[in-house]
Amino acid sequence: MPQQSPASTQSVSILATQNFGLSAAQAKKVQGWLAEYWEYNDSIDGLLGTNSWKAFADSR
Repeated sequence: MPQQSPASTQSVSILATQNFGLSAAQAKKVQGWLAEYWEYNDSIDGLLGTNSWKAFADSR
């Protein structure tokens, strides 16, 4: 039986979002602040995901 190659060789990871009670509008303001002051360059979508939290951690 021939071996099958994988469908993709790219790694996949799940990006968790955690807004800790903030509304999407409030989270967008946080992301905007991070973009303005801490070089956050991901989407401003109101979902505080991995990249938002990394930027926030770098701001300290």
